[in-house]
Amino acid sequence: MSKFWKYFLFLSWMSYLLVCGVLVFSRGFLLRRQVQPEKSFCSDNVYCSGSADPGIESECSSSSSPLQHLLKEEDLCSQGRAKVILIVIDALKHEFASFLDTQEPKPFQNRLTVITDALSQEPDNARLYKFIADPPTTTMQRLKGLTTGSLPTFIDMGSNFASTEINEDNLIDQLRGKGKKAVFMGDDTWTGLYPRRFEREFPFPSFNVWDLDTVDEGIKLHLQPEIEKNDWDLLIAHFLGVDHCGHRHGPFHSEMTRKLDEMNTVLSNVMNTMDNETVLVVLGDHGMTKTGDHGGESEDEVTAALFVYSRLGLLPSNWSPKGTTVRQVDLVPTLATTLGIPIPFSNLGSVIIDSLPKTNLRRAVHPLPDWKYALLSLWSNIRQVVNYIETYSTRNNEFTSDKLQTSLKMYSSINDLVKNVLTEEEFVVMTKQGFDFLSGLRIMCEKVWVQFDTFSMTWGLIFTFVVLFCLFLLIEAMHGDKLNFVASGVQLTVVYIGLVLSAVVSYILSLFRIISNFEKAYFISTFGTSFLVLALILAQNSNTILDKWTDTPRSRSYLGMIWRIVCLFSLWAMVSNSYVMSEGQLLSFFLVSLMCTLVYSYRIPKDVGARPANKPAKSMLGWLKQQIHPTRLRMVLVTLAVSALLRATHQYWRCRSEEAGCKGQSSFQQSEPKKKGDLSADPHCLIMLICSGLWVTFTRMWLRSCGNLSGYSVTVLFARYAPTVITVCSGSFWVLQGLPGETRGRMFKQWQLQILPWTVYALSGLTIISLAFCPLCVFVVRNKRKSKSLSVSTSANLIPQLYNQMKQIISGQSNDADPSETPGVNPVVYGLATAYSAAFTVLAMVLVPVMGLLLGSRWSPAIMLCACAATLLLLLISMLRFENAVVSVQLLSTSWPAVVCWSLLAQYAFYGTGHQATFSSIQWDAAMVGTSGNIASSRFFPGLLVIINTFCSHILMGLLLPLLLIAPLTLRVMRPRWAAVAVGDQELTQGELMLYQREDLMYRSLTTLSARYIFLQGLRSLACMFSATIHARHLMVWAIFAPKFIFEAVSLFVTLPCVLLAYVFVGRISKSVDSLLNTLDAGGETPSKSSQNKR
Repeated sequence: MSKFWKYFLFLSWMSYLLVCGVLVFSRGFLLRRQVQPEKSFCSDNVYCSGSADPGIESECSSSSSPLQHLLKEEDLCSQGRAKVILIVIDALKHEFASFLDTQEPKPFQNRLTVITDALSQEPDNARLYKFIADPPTTTMQRLKGLTTGSLPTFIDMGSNFASTEINEDNLIDQLRGKGKKAVFMGDDTWTGLYPRRFEREFPFPSFNVWDLDTVDEGIKLHLQPEIEKNDWDLLIAHFLGVDHCGHRHGPFHSEMTRKLDEMNTVLSNVMNTMDNETVLVVLGDHGMTKTGDHGGESEDEVTAALFVYSRLGLLPSNWSPKGTTVRQVDLVPTLATTLGIPIPFSNLGSVIIDSLPKTNLRRAVHPLPDWKYALLSLWSNIRQVVNYIETYSTRNNEFTSDKLQTSLKMYSSINDLVKNVLTEEEFVVMTKQGFDFLSGLRIMCEKVWVQFDTFSMTWGLIFTFVVLFCLFLLIEAMHGDKLNFVASGVQLTVVYIGLVLSAVVSYILSLFRIISNFEKAYFISTFGTSFLVLALILAQNSNTILDKWTDTPRSRSYLGMIWRIVCLFSLWAMVSNSYVMSEGQLLSFFLVSLMCTLVYSYRIPKDVGARPANKPAKSMLGWLKQQIHPTRLRMVLVTLAVSALLRATHQYWRCRSEEAGCKGQSSFQQSEPKKKGDLSADPHCLIMLICSGLWVTFTRMWLRSCGNLSGYSVTVLFARYAPTVITVCSGSFWVLQGLPGETRGRMFKQWQLQILPWTVYALSGLTIISLAFCPLCVFVVRNKRKSKSLSVSTSANLIPQLYNQMKQIISGQSNDADPSETPGVNPVVYGLATAYSAAFTVLAMVLVPVMGLLLGSRWSPAIMLCACAATLLLLLISMLRFENAVVSVQLLSTSWPAVVCWSLLAQYAFYGTGHQATFSSIQWDAAMVGTSGNIASSRFFPGLLVIINTFCSHILMGLLLPLLLIAPLTLRVMRPRWAAVAVGDQELTQGELMLYQREDLMYRSLTTLSARYIFLQGLRSLACMFSATIHARHLMVWAIFAPKFIFEAVSLFVTLPCVLLAYVFVGRISKSVDSLLNTLDAGGETPSKSSQNKR
C-alpha cells in the first residue's frame, strides 16, 4: 500500500470517528417523541330517545342529571352535527385575515373582505381566532399536529421534505373507521402522509415555491364540483399560492395582494355554495416573517389565522374561556366532535366550544340541548387526554410522580363536578376548570416532552473529545517519518477489519434479537475497536510524545498566544446566545485581528533590505523606515484589501428574528415587482454580472500568465471557454427571472428557461470530470531539431524564460557553442511550474459561478467577494511563509495561524453569503434552479442544491485547502520579489514541481494540514454539543442552541468529504505529473526525474 493511500485511510478513519461521535450525541439530544400504537374508539354516536336512526339511546329527561347516564359510558362519541369543508391556506397569517382601519393598507392587509363581512354581518355564525402553531413551523409538522393533535418534536423538522406515512391515530383514519368519506385536493404532502386514505384525491406538486398558481388553479378546477357531489363528510383543500408568494416575493409584494384577492373569491364562492349541513373551516398552518420565511418559533411564524363559519350558527362565545386565541392542536378535538368520530388517542388539544355548530343539522330529530352537547364534548375530550397521559406514563418515566398524582386528583375533582352539572350556568363555570386542567396537562407535556438520552449525549461528547484529543496528539507530537508509524498498513488494516466486523456482528445480533438497538451496539463496538488501536499507537510512542511536549519552549510567542486566544474565545463563546446571534460580526473581527497580528509579527529576513532587521533604530524615524519594508507594505495592503472585501459582504448579512433591530431584510429586501412592459435592468443582476465577469476574467488572466491556458487538451479547452459560458448562462437566467411574469410567460416556456441552469450544471460537471481524469493544464512543445536543454535561472521568472527559449526555437536561433546542446527532442513544457495550483484554480473558477447561480442574483456577489478574500489570504500567508524559510523544504509546513485564518474565513463566509443558523433563513429558492421543484422520482437533486447553497463556503474552502501548502511555491515562481527569502535554493526555481520531487514530504505535510483543519472543524462541533448539553433546559435551546448544533454538525459532515476529495485530487495531480515526466524520460526528452530523486 502506497503512503498516499495510508495517509488517506488515516484521515478517513479519523473523519469517520468524528461523524459517529456527533451522530451518537444527536441521537440523545434530538429525540423523537415515542408514538403510542393505541387508537381511540367508540361504539356509536350519542343522542336522545326519539332519534331517527338506531343507536345507543339515553333517557335524557328521566334522570335527575340529564347526562349522568351518558357520563358513565367510557366508549361513546360525541354526536356528529355537520360535514366539514377544511380549507388550508398555507402561511395564512392572522394579520392577513383581520381587518385594520387604515388609509394606506399594506399589500396583505384588508384583502379577505369575505371574512370581515361575515364577522360584522353574521356574528353568531362566524368566528376568527389567532391560531397559535407549535414550532417547528414547517408544513409537514403542522399537518401532523392538525390531524393527530400531538405536539411535534424538534427533529421532526428534518423530514419536512421527505414526508413519511403517519401511522399514529389521526382524524383521517378515524373518519374511515366510522365509514365516512374524505376528499382531498392540493398540496401533495397530504398524500405522502396519508396514502390511499381518501375517497378521491387531486394532489399537486408542492416543492416549487416559484410557482404561485399551478396548485391553486388545480384546486379551483375541482373544488366546486366536489362540493356539489355531496357524498363526502370531510373535504380538504390545501392552497399554496400565499406561502409560495411569501417565499418568492415576501408579504409586501403586490403579488401577495393578487393571491389574497384570489383566496377571497374562493372563500366567497364556497360560502355561497355550501349547504346548511356544512361547517366551513379556513386556517393557516403557520404564519410568515416579514421576509416571507417560516420554520422557526417567532411570533410572526407561529401566529396563523382560523376562521369558522356555519349558516345555522355556532355555540355562544361566552361558553368558551379561550377567547380569540386558540392552539392549533385544539382543532383536532373540535373537528372530531363536529364530525362525530373519536378524538385521536394522542391528542393534547382542547375542544373549541364556540366553534361547534348549534344544532344537529342532519340526523337527530330530538338532539341534545346545546349546552349538554358541549358538556359531553368537553368531558369526552378530558377523558381522552387523561387516558393518553396514563398510558404514556406507564411506558415512560418522563412525568414525575408528584405531577402525575396532582393531575389525577384534579381529574377526579372534575369528574365529580361534571356529574353534578344541572344547569347552563353551572356548565359555564365547569368549562373554565376543564380548560385549565387540559391546558395544564399540555404544558406539563411541553416541559418534559423531549427527555434527553443522557447516556447517548454523554458518550457522544466523550467519543468526540477523545477522537479530537488523539488526533491532536498524533499530528502535533509525531512529525516527519514518525507519522508513517501512525499510518502504518498493519494498524490501518486492523482498524478497517474491526469496523467491518463490528457492523456484521452487530447486525447478526440484532437480527436474532439478542440486542435491541443495532445502531447503538455498532457505534459502541466501532469506538471500542478504534480506541484500542489508538491507545496502542499512543502507548508505543509515549516517549516521543513526552519528548515533544517537554522540549517545547515554555515561552510562547506573541503570535502563538493570539491565535490560541482567538480559537478558545470563539469556541467558549458558543455557550452564549448573544454570541451565537452575532457570530458573523465577531468572526469578521477575529479574522481581521489575527491577520493584523500576523503582519505585525512578521520579521524581515536579515539578508533582505538595506538595514539589518536585528539592528536597533536610533530614532522613531529610523524605526519607521525599518518597519516600512516593501514586503511588509505589501502585507499591509493585502490585509487592508481583505478587510475591505469582508466589510463589503456585511450588506449581505441576514438578521435573526431574535435581534431587536431585525425588522426586515434591509439591503436584500424584496424589490417591487416590475410592471408590464418594464424591461429595465435589475441592479442586483447587474452587480452579479459584473462580479462574475471580473472573477472569470482575473482567474483566466492568472492562468494565462502561468502558461496553463496553452495547448488544446480537453481540460484546457474547458478552462478556457466553460467559465465564460457558465457566467453568461447564469446571468441570463436571473435576468430573465427578473422580468414581469406575464412578459416572461409570453417569451418563454418554463422548460426553456431551465435550459440555462442545466447548461451551467453540465459544463461545470464536465469540467470537473475532465479535471479528475486529466488534471494537468500543461502544453508540451517538442522541437525535433538540435537545441539546448531548458535551463532556468534562479534570478528571474520561470515562465518568461520558457517563453524566450521557445521563441528562439521557433525562429531557428540556437547557440551552437553552448556545451549543453545535445541531439534529440528537447521540449518546452508550459505551465509545469504551476501544475498543482492551476488545477485548483480551474476548479475554483468553475465552482464559484455555479454557487453564485444557486445563491441568486442578490447574494451571488457575496461568494465572489469571499473567494477574492480567500485568494488574498493565500497571498498573505504565502509571503509570511518565507519569513523563517532557510531551505525550500521549510515551505512545506503550514502553520497553525494560517489554518486558523482559513477556518475563520470558511465560517464567516457562511454568514457573509446571506445565511444564518436558523431554519427560516434557508434559501429554498436554490432547489428550483434548473428543476422547478418538479422532480417526481426523487427530491435528492433539489435537496443537494439547497445543501450547496447553504454550505457553499465550507465546500469551497474545504476543496481549496491544499492551496495553503501549494501557494508559497506558486508565489516564488510567479512573483519572486514578493517572496523574500534569506537563502536561495535551486529547488525553488522548479516551482510546484518541487512537490513532486519531494512527494513523501508533500503527503506528510498535506496530511498534517488536513488533520489540523478537520481538528478545528471538529472542535466547533464539540463546542456546540457542549453548549447544547448545558443549555438543554434553557429557554432558547430550540430557538438558538439546537439549530446552531444542527448547522455546525451538517457543516462538519460537508467539510470532511471535501477535505478528503481535495487530498485525493492532489494525489491525482501527482500521478499525472509522474506520467508526464515518465513519458518525456522514455523519449530522452527531459532529465528532470532522473537527476532528482524523490524524497
